[in-house]
Amino acid sequence: MNLELVAVVILGFLLPLTAMASEEDRAIRLCESKIEDVYGVSNIRRVSSEREGNHNFTVHGKVRYDDHEYNFNCKIKNGNVKSYAYNGPHKRHNDDDDDTNMGAVVAVGAGLAILAAIAVSQDGANDEPDKGSTVSLSKSVLED
Repeated sequence: MNLELVAVVILGFLLPLTAMASEEDRAIRLCESKIEDVYGVSNIRRVSSEREGNHNFTVHGKVRYDDHEYNFNCKIKNGNVKSYAYNGPHKRHNDDDDDTNMGAVVAVGAGLAILAAIAVSQDGANDEPDKGSTVSLSKSVLED
C-alpha cells in the first residue's frame, strides 16, 4: 500500500513538469514554423525559450543564411504566435506578403465610409432636417 502511495506522489510531481516541457516545446515549434512560413528560411539554429508567465513564452533563435547568422524571436501566448521578428535576408519578397491588396482594401473602406455618410444624410430627408449635425457629419466623413 505504501508503494502505491509513493508511486502516486511521484507521478503527481512528474506530470506538471512534462506538461510544462511539452508546452515549451510546442511554443518553440510554433515560432520556428512561423519564421519558416513567413520568410521562407529553413536553417534554424540555437533556439531557446523563456517562460514569461502562465502559458506565455518568448522564443529566440538564429537563422543561418549565406554563412551568417541572423536573430529571430517570437512571443507565444496561450499556444498562439502573437508577434515575430526576423530582419535577416530571406527568399520571400515584400510583394509576397499578405498586404499586397492593401490599396484595394483602403479604396473599399473609403467607399463604404462615403456610402455610410450618404445614408446618414438621407436618413431624415422627409423629416425636418437638422441641418447643422447632418451636414457636419457628412462633411467630416467625406473628408476622412
